[in-house]
Amino acid sequence: MRRLILPLAALAMVSACKKEAAPVAAESEAAAAAEAPIMPAVAANARTTLKYAGTYNQTNVDGKVSTLKLGADDSYEWTDADGKIVTGIFSWYKDGSTIMLDAAGGKGVYAIADGAIYKIADKDAPRTGFTADQMWSRPATPGM
Repeated sequence: MRRLILPLAALAMVSACKKEAAPVAAESEAAAAAEAPIMPAVAANARTTLKYAGTYNQTNVDGKVSTLKLGADDSYEWTDADGKIVTGIFSWYKDGSTIMLDAAGGKGVYAIADGAIYKIADKDAPRTGFTADQMWSRPATPGM
């Protein structure tokens, strides 16, 4: 009998510890999710459903800002953090939500969301799970 009681007591203690740890882990995950920036989803067909034309900013790790202006006429103007300006034309992929800048823009590929664009590796890159360093967002409009 004594041999049975000790293992059962140890098992009960381990089980109680695991039950107490679960709420703490859940609270930590909830806090991390609350701190994570909200990343707008890429539109199903941004070309026809969104007002994508406009200026998008990206703040670099050094605090400098780069801008990318997309025109409704498929033109762009990219200003890097040091003030160098590159202009050109972008092309739409068949999905209507992905664009590629011309050679002057390094053939950069971007996915378009409502109020944001994301720099992606290529046209086949996933359209979810973006990080803040991929996102270019529209500046807040005063009075809105």
